[in-house]
Amino acid sequence: MRHIDIKFHGRELSLSLTANALFKIYDEFGYTTQIVKTLKLTEPSEEGWKNTCWLFCLLACEGEKQRRLMGEDHRPMLGMEELRLSAAPGDVEPIRSAVVNALREGFRRAVEGEEEEVDLVLAELDEIEKKKKARAAIEQLSSLLVL
Repeated sequence: MRHIDIKFHGRELSLSLTANALFKIYDEFGYTTQIVKTLKLTEPSEEGWKNTCWLFCLLACEGEKQRRLMGEDHRPMLGMEELRLSAAPGDVEPIRSAVVNALREGFRRAVEGEEEEVDLVLAELDEIEKKKKARAAIEQLSSLLVL
């Protein structure tokens, strides 16, 4: 079971990207190979935060279901409204990081014949970063040309 453990307001949570969670994401946002970008998880906006909370709760519920299937003690499920109302500004980054790390862990797979693993979420984040850098370079160049 691949998951990310996080403590939120004294509660232990295990975030897990399952196939069930992936198809719920597709149902909610449409099929995408760029979940982080499509859901705007790294954007400092209300929409990005709302999507982050939704995904955090989905992954936490999937992780809890997995724990229960393995015979572990039941812990209460985290609701989205509870998360949105109780999260402080200092909680935002750890929550976002946990979601991205859970996505990364869920998509991580061993490639046959190779010892390295392919990290699809990291590849997506790298692509977003490259585009940001390219955009900044173009803006800087165009500002020099306007003189």
